[in-house]
Amino acid sequence: MLSVKIWIVHIPKHMQKISIVTTKIKAKLAEEKMSSLIHVKVDAANKGGVILSGEVSSRKEADRALSIARETKGVTSVKSYIKIHEGD
Repeated sequence: MLSVKIWIVHIPKHMQKISIVTTKIKAKLAEEKMSSLIHVKVDAANKGGVILSGEVSSRKEADRALSIARETKGVTSVKSYIKIHEGD
């Protein structure tokens, strides 16, 4: 007989807000027509802070990712560690 356990986990409100903010940013990045923006990683910091990392192919794309994060409701600060990889 197969036994299945279900765990109900309470996620604190502040963690829910962090998840919502990072999800919004990721969705906005995906909506852009710049393919390398899908390679930008979005992490949450304390109290509405966001950290961007990854690699894009131009300064324009890096700036756009930064703008998207800054313009997202609930974001209080953005640190960018995005690297620009221009051609081979």
